[in-house]
This record gives sequence, structure tokens and C-alpha cells, in this order.
Amino acid sequence: MRRKKGFTFMELLVVIAIFGVLVGVVTPAWATYVRRSKFKTQNNKAKAIFNAAQIVVTDLEFAERQFRTELERYKAGETSDQFKNVAKHIYTPIRTELVGDVDWCYYWDGINGFIADANGNPLDTVDYRQDIRNEWNEKLGNSVKRIVTDDMVYKIWVRNYQVQAVTCSAGENNRFIGAHPTNIFMLKGDSTVTAAQIDALENTNVADVNLTWFDLNDSNNGNAITVIGDSDGAGPSDSE
Repeated sequence: MRRKKGFTFMELLVVIAIFGVLVGVVTPAWATYVRRSKFKTQNNKAKAIFNAAQIVVTDLEFAERQFRTELERYKAGETSDQFKNVAKHIYTPIRTELVGDVDWCYYWDGINGFIADANGNPLDTVDYRQDIRNEWNEKLGNSVKRIVTDDMVYKIWVRNYQVQAVTCSAGENNRFIGAHPTNIFMLKGDSTVTAAQIDALENTNVADVNLTWFDLNDSNNGNAITVIGDSDGAGPSDSE
């Protein structure tokens, strides 16, 4: 009688052991691949948001140029009412001196978009500026919707009418945060960025992301940006 061919018990143990080793090697590599893939997807979306936002911010600069010039006359002694009449056309925060860089952020929380501070909190405004804020909040949000259609949150950092950086994720508490023009992979290769900053970035959300971490040319890299308030220094302000 011929013996049936099959695996011996020892052969089965060897096969199981080899399979276990392969799983142990492949699983971490696969997890790393999936993680990097999710970051890359968000980085691509951040780039699309960056480009869409810059088009709107450029339009904003042209729209506000004449009104910022008119504010110089207010500095020369115009009345508070005249200031309000001009300021109601200006979306960008107004600083004491109408020269130099002005920083602000735009934050989309997944439902609404609004001009915000560095932490994604809405900037205070008063009635005579609310309409212009609403108008450009909508323009920025709609420009991104035409490019990125899925639900997500994002924050745009603008300085002197130039988009400096964008960060985004698939949800408010999603930890796979994309960015442009500098992303987390670039930060990991920069000696000026600490391991603690990288760890903080990988364990935060978009609202709390410090966007200067993505500006490798910024002398204040690693420090929180300051969004200029709307006080004009002598007349009414948006905090009233």
C-alpha cells in the first residue's frame, strides 16, 4: 500500500514559523506605507488649496488697494464715521501703521469658513465690517470647494496678501495632516526642527497647527505667528 503524501508536524511548524516572521516584517512596512500615503494625499490637497486661495487673495489685494490708500487720509484727521465708511470695504486686519506685513489666517472647520487668528479662532468684528468679512469668507470657501470637493478642514496663513502656508486634514480630529509648500517629510529632514515639534505636529489637529513650522525660511521658525488685530490705533476697532 502506498503512503499518502503530506506534511509532517515538524514541517508544519517550520512553515508557520516562516509565515510568522514574514508577517512581523511586512506588517510594519505596510503600516508605514499606508501612513505615508495618507500624508501624501493630504499634501496634494494642501497644494490645491494653496493655489486656489492665492488667486482669491490676489483679487482681495486689488479690491482693497484704493480703500487702504483712503485710510491714509483718515490718519490725517478724518472723522470716525469716515473711517468706518472706508473700513467696511476692507477684509484684511487693519494695523496701526498702514505699512509692513499683516498676518491673518482663514480657517474652514468643515462647515463654515472665516478669517481667524493663528489658532483658528474667529477674529472679532463689528457691524460695519461684518458684510465684507462674510463676502470674502464665502469667496475663499467657494474657491476651494471647486478644487477640493470632499469634507475636510484646513487653515490658510496669509501675510501681506501672499499665502504663506496651508495645512489640512480629512476631519477636525484626523491626525494625517497635509501641508504646502513645506510638508512634514521636509520638516523631518530639517535640522532646525526638533523632534518635539514633529511629535507635536503628528499628535495635533489642523486648528492647533503652528504654521510657522512649515516656513523653513522664517527667522522665527517654531514660534507662534501673531495675527495683527483690527485696531487702527486712534479710532474704532473691530474689538469694540
